[in-house]
Amino acid sequence: MKRKHLCLLLLVFLSFMRLSAQEGIVVLGIVLDEAKEPMPGVTVAEKGTSNGTMTDLDGRYSIKLTSEDAVLVFRFLGYETQEVKVGGKKDINLQLNPVATELTEVVVVGYGSQKKASVVGAISAIKPEAIARTSKTAITQSLAGNVAGVIAVQRSGEVGNDHADFWIRGINTFAGGSNPLIIVDGVERSFNSIDPQEIESFSVLKDASATAIYGVRGANGVIIITTKKGKVSPPQISFNIEKSFKAPTMLPKFVDAVDYMKIANEASLRTGHGEVFTPSRINNTIDNVDPDLYPNVNWIDELVKPMAHHQRVNLNITGGAPKVRYFVSASYHNESGLFKTDTDRNWNSNITQNQVNFRSNLDINITPTTTVGIYLGSQMRIKNSPNISSDYAWNVMMEVPPYFIPKRYSDGRLAAYGAGSEKGLNPYNLLTQYGTQKYTTSDINATANIVQKLDFVTKGLEGKVVYAYDVWTEHMYMQTYTPELWYATSRDANNDLVAVQVDPGSPFLNKSVYSNMSYRTYLEGSLIYNRTFNDHQIGGLFLYSHSTKGVKEGSNEYGVIPYKYQGIAARATYGYKGRYLAEFNMGYNGSENFAKGKRFGFFPAFALGWIVSEEDFWQPLAKAVNKLKIRGSFGEVGNDQFSSGRRFAYITEIRDDGGYDFGLPGSSNSFGGLMEGHFGFNNLTWETETKRDIGLEIGLFNMLELNIDYFFNSRRDILVSRRTIPGTAGFNEQPFVNYGKMQNKGVDLSLSFDKQFADFRISARGTFTYARNKMVEIDEPEVQFDNLYETGHRFGQQYGLVAERLYEASDFDANGNLLQQYAVPTFFSDLKPGDIKYVDINGDGYINDNDKTAIGYTELPEIVYGFGVNVAYKNFDFGVRFQGVANTTRMINDDSFLPFARTIQKGNLYEDVIFDRWTEKNPRQDVFFPRMRDYKDSHNYVNSTWWQKDMSFLRMKDIELGYSLPQSLIQKRGIQKLRFYVLANNILTFSKFKLWDVELGTNNGMKYPMMKNVNIGLELTF
Repeated sequence: MKRKHLCLLLLVFLSFMRLSAQEGIVVLGIVLDEAKEPMPGVTVAEKGTSNGTMTDLDGRYSIKLTSEDAVLVFRFLGYETQEVKVGGKKDINLQLNPVATELTEVVVVGYGSQKKASVVGAISAIKPEAIARTSKTAITQSLAGNVAGVIAVQRSGEVGNDHADFWIRGINTFAGGSNPLIIVDGVERSFNSIDPQEIESFSVLKDASATAIYGVRGANGVIIITTKKGKVSPPQISFNIEKSFKAPTMLPKFVDAVDYMKIANEASLRTGHGEVFTPSRINNTIDNVDPDLYPNVNWIDELVKPMAHHQRVNLNITGGAPKVRYFVSASYHNESGLFKTDTDRNWNSNITQNQVNFRSNLDINITPTTTVGIYLGSQMRIKNSPNISSDYAWNVMMEVPPYFIPKRYSDGRLAAYGAGSEKGLNPYNLLTQYGTQKYTTSDINATANIVQKLDFVTKGLEGKVVYAYDVWTEHMYMQTYTPELWYATSRDANNDLVAVQVDPGSPFLNKSVYSNMSYRTYLEGSLIYNRTFNDHQIGGLFLYSHSTKGVKEGSNEYGVIPYKYQGIAARATYGYKGRYLAEFNMGYNGSENFAKGKRFGFFPAFALGWIVSEEDFWQPLAKAVNKLKIRGSFGEVGNDQFSSGRRFAYITEIRDDGGYDFGLPGSSNSFGGLMEGHFGFNNLTWETETKRDIGLEIGLFNMLELNIDYFFNSRRDILVSRRTIPGTAGFNEQPFVNYGKMQNKGVDLSLSFDKQFADFRISARGTFTYARNKMVEIDEPEVQFDNLYETGHRFGQQYGLVAERLYEASDFDANGNLLQQYAVPTFFSDLKPGDIKYVDINGDGYINDNDKTAIGYTELPEIVYGFGVNVAYKNFDFGVRFQGVANTTRMINDDSFLPFARTIQKGNLYEDVIFDRWTEKNPRQDVFFPRMRDYKDSHNYVNSTWWQKDMSFLRMKDIELGYSLPQSLIQKRGIQKLRFYVLANNILTFSKFKLWDVELGTNNGMKYPMMKNVNIGLELTF
């Protein structure tokens, strides 16, 4: 018995010794990436246990194992997981390879994400670094030519107002709202308050299968942005500082005062009037006799600086352990405008903007199956500007001729002219003397979510709850000053200026303030299911959401009534053997814009996909064509936005801003009272759009990929104000009805190339988007001639006369009358050689408004494209990207632009226009400007192909050169990356149009100019 006990004790002792020996096994090593550089933050775990560690900044690790037969598992996001048997080895080094296949790459979709290979919807994505390269403050500037399916144009370069307008696959409605739905971290938000350095992913949802899940909000497409989250790794700090030098891409060039007066005399004489300016006046200006009385002012040179500046600093910290991950980002921007200031004033009237962004994203694993996310983001922006809009300032520079008044009199008095509303019309005074305004905005958003795995119910099931609360405020502080103004007429015997006081001014600085605010709450609950059964992949989503938005904007009568939406969404996905794919999406949403019984709508969509390259029969071709995917989708989405911003259109309005007339015409008496406004209709509902899409994805030689989509959208029940109801029906306002129809079709594609050659890597990418719409039903009244119909044409189609040529002397008889063989113009009777000859479109023998027809395109381009290349060699990197548009035109016959259209006392003259004019000595047919008169010519200045200009362009959007210090120099100092770079934007533009920047949203050139930038920066990571 004792022997048995001794044997048992010996066996226990030996087992304990063996276990102790096993626990004492320590394995050391280093983990490298594909470039054979150390990888910090790699998870190293003993398989089947909770025992694990992470590599340090030098990629090294040390782990104590429980068994010499253990298996080590190496994991890092974006890299292939590797397992290594220890087998008694004490040193294990290995290299991890990045994951580059679509089987693991994830694409963000509506209310979730999917593996790229299984996506059957039309979804485009842009890398965050491409966004940051174009603009650090306005993300929308990066969209044109970068994302297939997006049409975007930037219409101003003004600080704080330089965001681009954009549409997904063009405009699909002529009456309702056309803006896409923007989703940031799962909640509807503006992305103008996001710093590009905060962005993790940027997806554009284009077809019905991708957008139907948003129901009544998805008709115009959806953009989904997710911000960066923390990863399991040691703390990683990234620092970026950048200095920008900015200058206008192009500024208008005007003639000086001498040429202005000479040309004005020519125009006056040609019209049959006398000279406006005497030879002595012109000579005194030439000789600079007295700049106070004979000024010669180039207002742009006097008021616009040649350069502005922008400074930016960004700091990111990210990292975490398996239970807690974090990402923190802070950035600061300081940007100045182009306006010069009066240093004698105690205010700065130039445009300046200071902006601070902050974001904190925290993910916590409360239990092995429960994750909580807390995400906070904020932006504060303070913009200082003159007490007038920048566009008005530029227009005044155009309006005041160079000979009129000096910028300021030599004795220090402020110059002005005129009386009434025009008495202060001196651009210098308006920009520098009337005070300033400070505009402060803050945007704070908070999101919390909890994700619970429900594998105890069924494997692959999880639940998610999201709650968000956002607050936006604006505050305007204005200080207004009224200066003393003078107009000098001569000099006295002491050579002092004799001046008339135009405005006595005021010694007081008046101050005023106003504030607005809005808030949004969002609640979402969902069940998500994803599971694989052998060859079958099944996914599902069921979601409920509710949002409330409150707005307070001054005296807005609906401002205190919240905007509300609620609905459910669902998605079902199925894949077989990774090659046959099917998806069904639906949204069932309610909008408070409509009456009970009409508020909710059902919007279904389905899509099918076939990955042909996964078939067995394709394998002989797989090396050449590694990917071939065919997909198609069909479905319906909705839109409840009124272009007029009207709410509750089903309720009849009663107004107190009208009245009634009693008595006979000509002798009636008016009395105030209540009256009916917009008439309410209970059967109004949302616009519905049917979307069709066919897509093809092709991969060649594992380095070239082409994605191409054809789309055809048909929208019906567009909310329009009726145009064919007679006045006798008794409506004070034409009623809204679901009557309009519109079609939109086109193609978008992207082509990318990526290849590594030893130390040399090259990648290239190009996109192309074409979208053409057609108004099918707009309730258009009957017109006399078919060429006048808008129905069947583009939304925004330009109309005008067709200019054939300029009249010549041979077109008139000896008495100066137009020959009878030509159609008779009816706009005015003083027709002469050099005037524009128009085509008689309707053939009635007269040239009038009935001969106007659809000409050219619209101001919104139908085609947007872009292409670029990036090259990296060892520690150097270089990239260049071009972006362009086509099929776009603009009418430039604006009164401010046309010479003397607002009399000789107003307006400047463009050099390229006025020096290329028709005269008896220069009777060319290809001149820019036809016969000139000293007043607005109702014949030559009418809308026509003469004034319609092609606004297509190709622009070098950005070009960048960078250098990263070698790892051998920086790793010893704990630095992972140190890169210097020079980045330039908008340096070159190619266009037929040369008067002002072709992309500006103006018909006369007088708008804050587009800017070109040269940026010098540093990126540091440790």
